[in-house]
Amino acid sequence: TQESEAFLNELPHRFYEENLLHAIWLSAEKDFDRALSGIERFLPYVDNWAVCDAFSPKVFAKHPQEVLACIRRWLSSGRTYTIRFGVDMLMQFYLGDHFSLEQLRWVGTIESGEHYVNMARAWYTSPLPLQSSSRIRFPTCWKTGLMSGRTTRPSRKQSRATGFPRS
Repeated sequence: TQESEAFLNELPHRFYEENLLHAIWLSAEKDFDRALSGIERFLPYVDNWAVCDAFSPKVFAKHPQEVLACIRRWLSSGRTYTIRFGVDMLMQFYLGDHFSLEQLRWVGTIESGEHYVNMARAWYTSPLPLQSSSRIRFPTCWKTGLMSGRTTRPSRKQSRATGFPRS
């Protein structure tokens, strides 16, 4: 509607709930170009993990190569929640058939002292195999400390919840 279009163009929003609604509406956009331009316009105003993690643009699944180029840019943006959004998009769309070790290197080489960035990095690696050979297969992550406590804690929780062994 015209009202929703006006709302999406009216940035920044005053309230958390408005930002949350904005993220949800952008996630529902079916046109790739409109979704991407809306997300690019909104990301600088995302200022908390809950709004950042509310994004789930289903249309991204149909455009893996185009989104991957954007993810590279988001990961190097220097903005906490833009980086987190990039890691979130890797988790949502690239841990399956589109996964590559290069993407793991991107996440492993992010240098940030921001808690919310580092938690996203840890969650990204938590579904990956954590057997002893992971130190060899993912050396960048071990070197940067990414696969220390932050990663193994989510893995242990997941193991307890599912009953599956960790390695």
